[in-house]
Amino acid sequence: MKKLDPGLSAIGLLVLFAALACMLAVSLPLVKSDPSVHTSDWLGFSGSIIGALIALTAAMIAIKPVKSQLAEMTRQNDHVSHERLCDRAAKLTNELSLITTVAAKIDVVQIAMADVNVDAVDKTVAFAAYEQACDELNDCVKDLQVARGFVWGTSQQQANRDHFIDTCLTVSSASMRYATKVRMQTRLASIIAKNEVADFEKCRGRVWQGIPKIHSDLQIALARTRSFISRLEERLFDE
Repeated sequence: MKKLDPGLSAIGLLVLFAALACMLAVSLPLVKSDPSVHTSDWLGFSGSIIGALIALTAAMIAIKPVKSQLAEMTRQNDHVSHERLCDRAAKLTNELSLITTVAAKIDVVQIAMADVNVDAVDKTVAFAAYEQACDELNDCVKDLQVARGFVWGTSQQQANRDHFIDTCLTVSSASMRYATKVRMQTRLASIIAKNEVADFEKCRGRVWQGIPKIHSDLQIALARTRSFISRLEERLFDE
């Protein structure tokens, strides 16, 4: 059995009450009044009632196109919100992937750095591999820096995220400075290079300490975004 529209049911009740009020307002004075009632006594009042009924009828006629227009506006807003949320989900997913990639590249740089310091290894080959690892890390960190332009999360989450990205930039910078010192091949540069290794290891530890928190925050933000998307798609595509 088809259910009645709640809006139409309410309007129907309103019409019934209006008709009842009109009947009572017009007929009771004629029946209950002691002196004779003249037409002029209630003609103005009944005219107002009739005018109100006409206005109510016009509203009933107009309500359907108004409802259709409101429904169309709602659908348009849902489409806009859906596009924005999908874009947000894509950016969050990309940043999540970048964080994982940066962490992996940092470990690759660490391994290549250790190979450069091993005497038994061909220095030329080891250093070439190290430079390639540094370049790949630097490219990933640049992409992460670009992703910083998309703001998400609470103020505390934003602060943690900025600190994490800054630490990644410091790690990348330390790895490049180490490559520069090794390339110089002087005793002083070799001593300074050891300090760069220490800085790299320190910053690498900070990166790995910050990964669980920012990874969790990103997953929560992504889950919320996907939840909103699913609700919108139920309204947009399951009708």
